[in-house]
Amino acid sequence: MSKQCSTTDQEGTLRQRAEIELLKTPANNSDLAADSIKMLHELQVLQIELELQNKVMHQNQTSEELYRSILYTVLDGIYLTDMTGRFIEVNSAYCSMSGYSEQELLTMSISDIEAIESDVEVAKRIEMIKNVGSAQFESRHRRKDGKLFDVEARVSYLAINVGVFVSSIRDVSIRKVSEITLRESEHKYRLMFEHAGDSITIMDLHGNLLAFNPATTDILGYTSDELVTLTTDKIDTRPEVMAANMGMLMETGSYTGETELRRKDGSIFPASVVAKKIVWEGQSAILSTCRDITERKTAEIEHQRLEQEFQQAQKLESLGIMAGGIAHDFNNILQSLLGNIEIAARDIAPDSDAYRHLSNAILSGRQATRLINLMLAYAGKGTIIKKRLNLNELINESLGIMRSAATSAVTIEMSLSEELPHITADNSQIQQVILNMVTNAAESIEHLPGIIKISTGIIECENEQLSKSLLDEKPKPGNFIFLEIRDNGCGMSKETLQRIFEPFFTTKFTGHGLGMSAVMGIVRSHSGAMFVESTLGKGTTFKLLFPESNDVQPFNAEQIISVGERFTPSSYTTHNFTILLVDDEKNVLRTCSRMISLCGYTVITACDGMEAVRKYREQADEIDAVLMDLTMPNMDGITAMNKIRTINPLAKIVLASGFNRDELSFQFAEQSPTGFIRKPYSMSELEEELKGIFR
Repeated sequence: MSKQCSTTDQEGTLRQRAEIELLKTPANNSDLAADSIKMLHELQVLQIELELQNKVMHQNQTSEELYRSILYTVLDGIYLTDMTGRFIEVNSAYCSMSGYSEQELLTMSISDIEAIESDVEVAKRIEMIKNVGSAQFESRHRRKDGKLFDVEARVSYLAINVGVFVSSIRDVSIRKVSEITLRESEHKYRLMFEHAGDSITIMDLHGNLLAFNPATTDILGYTSDELVTLTTDKIDTRPEVMAANMGMLMETGSYTGETELRRKDGSIFPASVVAKKIVWEGQSAILSTCRDITERKTAEIEHQRLEQEFQQAQKLESLGIMAGGIAHDFNNILQSLLGNIEIAARDIAPDSDAYRHLSNAILSGRQATRLINLMLAYAGKGTIIKKRLNLNELINESLGIMRSAATSAVTIEMSLSEELPHITADNSQIQQVILNMVTNAAESIEHLPGIIKISTGIIECENEQLSKSLLDEKPKPGNFIFLEIRDNGCGMSKETLQRIFEPFFTTKFTGHGLGMSAVMGIVRSHSGAMFVESTLGKGTTFKLLFPESNDVQPFNAEQIISVGERFTPSSYTTHNFTILLVDDEKNVLRTCSRMISLCGYTVITACDGMEAVRKYREQADEIDAVLMDLTMPNMDGITAMNKIRTINPLAKIVLASGFNRDELSFQFAEQSPTGFIRKPYSMSELEEELKGIFR
């Protein structure tokens, strides 16, 4: 029976006895009355004790229920252990955490689940907690399946009865993995930050550097202590770009662009910038990555240069094709025109007016030929006969022609270096360069008196100086002979200077615009270099470089072009040879046939290569030589030559063309012609060529 029931019975008995005694007691018996009152007082005290006891028992029951509720609803594992570490009580959270049931754990101790500390170490920790009262630490427990998991433990010692340890266990495995991952991530990004080749900076919104990587000091040349005292406006040389980028950053949160930065030594370099607005240590900041793009810019410039060279090569190729077509057609016209004039002049007295008129017509035709040669020179397809040449001698021999190109009010001064080494060059082409440049200088002089100064000398050049040449092809370093022509004329603007070498460009009212183009083509074909300096109102200086010649062969000066040049008609001669003349232009065929006849040869004609091969096969025994145009429809001259050589390997064949022989030599892959004559040719040139193949 419960204590509450026995107390209640006791209370009832006392109450009944007190009531009976009061009924029995006489009214005048005070002692009996006092006993009865005492009994009632005891009854009241007992009642109060019973009420207090009921209240305490009710509170204990409530506390027990609260304890159980907390124990089995918290997410952390909770267990009670005794002084030896054996489990006294454990909640379901730790059972789930460890994989053991409650019954299994109550038969185990801390040492059974502890994976780090030994039994001795566990005992020491129990003793330490008993002395201190509580502890918090991290450890590792072993689950029932043998797997380990990291825990965070809070242990308190309750000194009741024999003593109890209360432990709160939290599984921190996920947090530990996260911490490891975070550390690895921080380490990885720290490595990236420290070893990145690009500059990485963090700055506040005022441009003050808050953090930067070692590459920043390497790129800018400042020490770390110096950088922290600088703001970005001391480094960025383009404040207007920086301000625009900052505005974009504030608006969109990021920007990407290019700028120019200044190093500590003052040098400036191009840089690409990528910036983003971030939060750094609780404040708005800017994370920027800067890369030195000098190499990229240099590569872009080189790419542009190569692209310009390619375009120039295409332009040159197009001009060469055009020049070839013009040369072929125009030379055929000139061949017929000049040939007929020369034929007509044979029957006219040299002292007659008609002869003089024909002579002037021939001179005009030769000037037209030179105009074609200018176009071919620019395209690099002009006639080139390179020999050792002394530049001083050529200038002195051409002085008369140069003076005639300038007015009497223009003075030509000479400053020629003594004992000037030779160059390997085409005499007529270098003379053409000099005349074109002197003529150009004379025409630029607007205010008299004018001065044109011609200088020569020897100079040693390295790659750096040669890289500034206006020609795409740069010669190799070495010794060069220079030709400098300086005038005090009107000079040129930058725009004009950039175009003076374009074919057909001219600033003069008259002129064909091929003079300077031809100069460029000739210098290029001689592996030279060209430099120009010009200032408006102060004049222009052209400086040409030609490689020093290593050829020790003596130089035989060729005939210099002179004003008033005339032709000498051939005398009538008879030869016992038959010439097969081949040309697709009927006028040329008629004219050249007559010219060959006047040279004393018998002529057979053919209008193209196919007819030439057929007639040679039919009349091989009669034909002694073949004079054949190079460019013809149906079958060209080279193909026809090769087919004729299959009939007679010793056949004498002379090819005629508006191009020079050197330019066409690559086409003579199988066999070379016996001779070559350049159109338009004169009677004397034709006669000399034909005589040569029969010697």
